Amino acid sequence: MATSMNARQKSSDATPALTSRCSAFRAAGSRPRSFASSATSRSAISHSPLAGPGVRLASLRAIGVFGPEVKTPWGGTLDRYIESDRQIPRGFAGGPLIDADGQIIGMNTRTLMRGTDLAIPTSTLQRVVAELQAHGGIRRGYLGVGTYPVDGGALVASVEDGGPAATAGVIVGDTIVELDGVAITGPDSLRTALHDRPGKAIKVAVLRGGNRQELDVTLGAKA
Repeated sequence: MATSMNARQKSSDATPALTSRCSAFRAAGSRPRSFASSATSRSAISHSPLAGPGVRLASLRAIGVFGPEVKTPWGGTLDRYIESDRQIPRGFAGGPLIDADGQIIGMNTRTLMRGTDLAIPTSTLQRVVAELQAHGGIRRGYLGVGTYPVDGGALVASVEDGGPAATAGVIVGDTIVELDGVAITGPDSLRTALHDRPGKAIKVAVLRGGNRQELDVTLGAKA
């Protein structure tokens, strides 16, 4: 339901307050004032990054779900879960989601989570940009082990010489069952737990010979 902002004076799915805000955006050249850490309205305007000079495409929508922090399938973290009430039109992914106060609250996505069109919160975007500027990439926690799935954990099949795990005393045959208080059920959950802990000093619980042991580990970081 994308349309030209100049042609969209009224909409069946827009509140009167939001329609008024649209007029303000048009008069101001559709330039949001600032970034917001969270939305102040249940109404929002989704802008297309494909719009060019003199052409402003927008889709009016309601914010369907505001949720707490959520993990992505690849182990990243969204500081908030923001989902609008209907599918983001083609060409709008990568564009800003703007609330009724004229503030950017996130960036539209279509493929971050299967079957869900989410907005990446501005706080997450700012954190990622700062990481890229400081380190040239997104750093992830690094343990230095190769593992296989077993019942109740991740079986250590290899340990990198001089890596964080080797330095802490992890050996081949250990089963990692917990990392920094997070239960480990296999290699996938281990990768997820490591993702946002680069350089962090943590405890890793392993089963060795049927006995549980806790090891102090300072994780490495890899971009």
